[in-house]
Amino acid sequence: MLKAAQAAILTCSEDETEALSRFELIGDHDASLQTTFELVAQRGEADARELKELTDAQMGGASVLQTAWNNRLAKLVEIGALVEIPRGRTKRYRPIII
Repeated sequence: MLKAAQAAILTCSEDETEALSRFELIGDHDASLQTTFELVAQRGEADARELKELTDAQMGGASVLQTAWNNRLAKLVEIGALVEIPRGRTKRYRPIII
């Protein structure tokens, strides 16, 4: 249904202590959105510049433009996986569920 609607949702599991884990986007999205969500979730909060710097350091070569990170973050806000936090001229993002 999600693929037909070109939509995605955030899912997670709850353990016996009611802690949430194993967050995953399901539906119609590319792997870069899942990766972006995971990076933000690992950090707790991030912006596009931080994600670019983090992945540039890890990859050592082919870099993802900051604009691409901004687009991915905006898409995750649109589908309800992240919340946008305005900070002056920049925007930071954190998972909707923490």
